[in-house]
Amino acid sequence: KRIEVVNKKNGGVSSARNEGIKRAKGEYIIFVDGDDKVELNLIENCLKYIDDCDALRYGIYEFSDKKVVLHSAYNDVNKVLDSKDVFTDLIKGDISGHCFCFILKTEIIKKNNLYFDEELSYCEDVVFILNYLKCATKIRIIDTPLYDYRVVNTSVTRNFDNKIRNLKSLKKLRQKVKKIVNDFDEKDNYFNVYNLTLLKLLVYYYSTFAKNYKLKDFKKIIKDINNVIIEIFKDVNVDSLGKGSKIFIYLNINNHLTLLYIYLFIFNKLKW
Repeated sequence: KRIEVVNKKNGGVSSARNEGIKRAKGEYIIFVDGDDKVELNLIENCLKYIDDCDALRYGIYEFSDKKVVLHSAYNDVNKVLDSKDVFTDLIKGDISGHCFCFILKTEIIKKNNLYFDEELSYCEDVVFILNYLKCATKIRIIDTPLYDYRVVNTSVTRNFDNKIRNLKSLKKLRQKVKKIVNDFDEKDNYFNVYNLTLLKLLVYYYSTFAKNYKLKDFKKIIKDINNVIIEIFKDVNVDSLGKGSKIFIYLNINNHLTLLYIYLFIFNKLKW
């Protein structure tokens, strides 16, 4: 009697989660992806600590076959933070914004009309959690791993295809985040911080492409991506960057892709 099964046309993960939010009648909401698992004591542990807070964030296990890796949000076992501090950590990329790491209050979600953005196909849960944190006050952090996230082993080609698709969607994601952070507290310069977080992501992705593709294919990929997200490079405050990041941005903006490939080849040799 406590379980309601909903059959609906496949409209993507955000559409499914939104349907769950609309139908939710309980005091709390958690999200579980279909190929993951949860620890048997997930709800029991959450209910021990969430009474005095607006949300609780817990640790996760990553598992693939028999390999299990623990990922914790923070070093402290149990602490309460202002929602603004968690918001800042997420914008800086210090913690992930996966919605399955949180138990949230239904009242806050429905009172503020919070839903997943069905226009987004990448980091839609980050946008949702940021919007939730804007409406919250206190967030409790526990490092107890309560969620088991399945790492799916995909082919190299599919993995790179996913990375390329994600990068092409950054422009739309960035526009959504810009509105959220400016509404939250514009004077704190959150968007500049977020640009730096995206820059780190781009350096990682681009260096991965340089490591695994020949020059001709690398140039084709990067040229296509740069047409979508080059404004990110232009918006970054280069004065706060080291020489390496400045060179990376300069080569991208000016489409010196052969030099960029060589530069990333050297970067990979030093880093990997």
